[in-house]
Amino acid sequence: MSTSLQNSIENSKIIQPCDESSLNNTQQCYTRTRKPCILRVFSKLCSCFFVQHKASSEEITLLQPHSIEGKKTLILDLDETLVHSSLHPIEKCDLKLSIIIDGNLVDIYVLIRPGVEDFLINVGKVFEVVIFTASLKAYADPVIDFIDKHQVVKGRLFRNDCIISNGSYVKNLSLLGRDLKKVIIVDNSPISYSMHPYNALAITSWFDDKNDIKLQEVHKILEILDQVDDVTEVLKRLGTENLELSPKNINLIMDSYIYERSELNSPKPGNAKKFEFFKAADDNN
Repeated sequence: MSTSLQNSIENSKIIQPCDESSLNNTQQCYTRTRKPCILRVFSKLCSCFFVQHKASSEEITLLQPHSIEGKKTLILDLDETLVHSSLHPIEKCDLKLSIIIDGNLVDIYVLIRPGVEDFLINVGKVFEVVIFTASLKAYADPVIDFIDKHQVVKGRLFRNDCIISNGSYVKNLSLLGRDLKKVIIVDNSPISYSMHPYNALAITSWFDDKNDIKLQEVHKILEILDQVDDVTEVLKRLGTENLELSPKNINLIMDSYIYERSELNSPKPGNAKKFEFFKAADDNN
């Protein structure tokens, strides 16, 4: 990225909330500007569009030493997991970013997924919360500032913290400096957590559904995972990459965990028939 481009991005500002006059002005500006140019600009900022960069093979520790002893680490994706961003004007957007790049005004309209504020408050009570996005810091930082009103996010990781694998941005959780048995990532893109599928809770991509309740469902699962010693064992059996979050699957997780815990504490372990997770799932169909 050139110095002039970097300086212009760093001088970006937030305008909120969206108003009708700004929408009209932006629409006129957008129609006069070549769409391919605008898309190239947006791809530099937001992970919604992909731009290939050279990967670094140097391994570093991405997070500072754990400051919250005993808490598991919860990694949250940003785009299409907590928010949705668009170049096209949105009348009732929650946040509008106005960024000047090479003398051109680029407006990004951001919608916040329903329940984000409560979700962050709740998970912040029991987890070390880190947002890890494939977007650039210049775009993601003000968005995180906006949604994290109660300052529960303890770490922020961006595109430069990702690695490139087969032309895609991948989040290498091994570089976090955390015990992977105690790390959970919530992400809408299986590619992002392809190196650590058994640390992942898949969540459906969100764009604008005001009735969406997926964050509530994820929170219920996280409450259970917080009680286990090794989250990878539970998520491996669950088959996270193909999981559709639902109350049924949440109950299956509960049943599996409660059984194993009672069996472990039983004075005569091994007497009960071992819980077969996927068989139980079939029986409930």
